[in-house]
Amino acid sequence: MWNNGLVWQHEPANPDLRIAMTATMQNIEDEIVEPSSSTENTQNDNLGDNLDDTIPYGLGESDSDDGGDHEILEESSDDSNVIPSDEDLSLSDEDIAEIESGPEEVEQEIAHPGFTMCWDNVGKKVTTRNPSEDKKNVYLNMALGYIGVNRVQTTHLDWEVNCELKKAVNLSPGVFVPNAKDTENLENRMKVIVSRIITRHLRWFNRHLGDCTTPHILHEYSKESSERSILINLGVFDVDPSSTQGAITIYENLQRYIPSVREKPYTSIVFGDGLSCERGNDAHRAR
Repeated sequence: MWNNGLVWQHEPANPDLRIAMTATMQNIEDEIVEPSSSTENTQNDNLGDNLDDTIPYGLGESDSDDGGDHEILEESSDDSNVIPSDEDLSLSDEDIAEIESGPEEVEQEIAHPGFTMCWDNVGKKVTTRNPSEDKKNVYLNMALGYIGVNRVQTTHLDWEVNCELKKAVNLSPGVFVPNAKDTENLENRMKVIVSRIITRHLRWFNRHLGDCTTPHILHEYSKESSERSILINLGVFDVDPSSTQGAITIYENLQRYIPSVREKPYTSIVFGDGLSCERGNDAHRAR
């Protein structure tokens, strides 16, 4: 029999030697063959202690005489994976200050979609009640400006010229020439538009082929484009847009509504008809 690293060979012994060995060393064979009541009680107690060591959860009240159970439960609770409460997860003042001092990230979904501007010349005829050489009918030339909020977001686009954004002079001529795919898309679009017109105005086609038309050509921004436009009237600029000074004044008035991003004016597009764009270019050259 092995015990504490030493080899013991069990041989039949006389009663005196057996009593001496029993007093100094516990005989395992005797426990297996002839288990006593005291041994069973000891084993049950040891089993209960082992259960206390391995399963610290779900235990109710422990015996007041056994103080080791409380220590075991405390150690097991400290080492176990306990979910922290909201108070334990609360941030300290230093953590809050560090978070607030960090760079603020703006989500793309809640960013402003951007806007574009437009202006065109308007006129008003002023009729004199009593015409004379000094008082005649006059026609006042003025300009009307307004801002349109973009339905498709553009504030995330980069205005800097880089490897991705190039000037038109640096592009190849093939980019501007329609290819076979462009011609096919244009043909399909014209078929859709013509079918709408025919089914709308010809009763026979509307009755037999009205459900074959395409009400809307879907694209990437169909949902955004279906929303109502938001227009902001900037009022009438009481200047003559046909003159260079008048065009300069118009763009100065539009400049007042341009916000600044990092102390730089936000780049905005100004739309207009051919004559308005030509007058705008002349105003820029004059400055």
